[in-house]
Amino acid sequence: MKTFFILFVFFFLVIQDPFPSIAQEAHDSSKSLLGYVVNKPVLSKKNLAKKRELEYFVPIPLLAFDPDIGWGTGIRLYYYSNGEKTDPLFRYTPYFHRIFGQAFLTTKNAQFSILDLDSPYLWGTLFRVRSRILLVKNPTTNYFGIGNESLRHFQLPVALQSSDSPNSFSKLKDYDKELKQTLPNGETYAQYYKYTYHATSWRLALERDLYGGLVRLMGGIRIEKNDIYDYSGEEVQISSGKKGKMGKTKLREDHEAGKIIGFRGGMDNIIKFGIAYDSRDFEPAPNSGIFADAAVEISEPSLGSDFDYARALTAIRGYYTPFLGHLNMVLAGRGLYYAHVGKVPFFNVATIASTEGKFRGMGGRRSLRGYKQDRFMGKVGALLNLEARWNFQEFNLLEQHFALLFTPFLDTGRVFDDSRETTLAHWKQGQGLGLRIAWNQATIIALEYGWSHEDSGAYLLFNHTF
Repeated sequence: MKTFFILFVFFFLVIQDPFPSIAQEAHDSSKSLLGYVVNKPVLSKKNLAKKRELEYFVPIPLLAFDPDIGWGTGIRLYYYSNGEKTDPLFRYTPYFHRIFGQAFLTTKNAQFSILDLDSPYLWGTLFRVRSRILLVKNPTTNYFGIGNESLRHFQLPVALQSSDSPNSFSKLKDYDKELKQTLPNGETYAQYYKYTYHATSWRLALERDLYGGLVRLMGGIRIEKNDIYDYSGEEVQISSGKKGKMGKTKLREDHEAGKIIGFRGGMDNIIKFGIAYDSRDFEPAPNSGIFADAAVEISEPSLGSDFDYARALTAIRGYYTPFLGHLNMVLAGRGLYYAHVGKVPFFNVATIASTEGKFRGMGGRRSLRGYKQDRFMGKVGALLNLEARWNFQEFNLLEQHFALLFTPFLDTGRVFDDSRETTLAHWKQGQGLGLRIAWNQATIIALEYGWSHEDSGAYLLFNHTF
């Protein structure tokens, strides 16, 4: 731990790459910071003309449906502080402060509540602060196995297997149908690959610009409490008006076989360090540039964690406008690779954590669209995403600027038991189409539909996928 603390101090207090000290930065004006962001791309004249000044709110009512969590409703409220166009840094940053809060509930008792802060160039310095409080309650979280085992077709539990009918299924809907049958003793496996996941977390990250604004160093912490509730032996819903006693879930089977840790949840606190190269012209919706980053997270008992592991990620994203002046289209791509060492809890094996935050994969709206959330879980994983973002219509309504984007996409990736097994063989593939709305440039609302050989799904999300 002393080594990590020294690194943290080194990154933020000692490096003197001709930047002023923190105390001096706190009193610098935006104008005096210009010399330290000379390499940072500025907004294009077109985007600069559309960028709003001063403060404004963006309220977004939420309405969504997912077969797992049911119908959901809620609200997300954004607050932006952009400053004035006369501010020298106005053309360098998407905003000076962004805060949003979300409350979202579903008919199957899932809950997702968020309070998020992002402040680039905080108090006129080269520092950026990100913070998030998150509350998740999801009684329909998926678990299909871990490592290479999760790549297989869907397998029936032993109690439902027979010699005269299929025991393995390539389509999720066929698998679900078999799981919902009731055995003579009243037992069911309708929730075989489900469990209830509760998480309460707070994370804080501090970033610092270097080398003219192209490079950022970051350090941060996350405090997270996780609770896991298993359905084994519980009365569960099979279908409308029909219930049964649940047999052993896939999660309990793997727990009893010693394949996973974290069956009861626990505290999973981490410290995090990272570095990023960022040449994007406009962070929320880039038209050009590269974002490449590497991050390391450490969880150990000295941090108050119940687990002891480390996670590393390296990733690169690229953005290119091929038909400049003729067709307003951006080609976007992302590739990433991550690995864990140590005793990582199963519920965070699926976490993909970059310098800008984290999301859950593989499978679902942020990674492999067309597959269930957390469809594939492994200590090592690789992912590639490709998108075309065609801005086919722009208009103003009630003093708000809107742009409509058509976004076909292709996703591919897989997990591995060990980094030495990394191969380009047997990757999973999903594809789909989307419609995205850019609201005052910085707020992106996306409605997408993805499909794969085993499943399909519709997604409503915020921000570009990457």
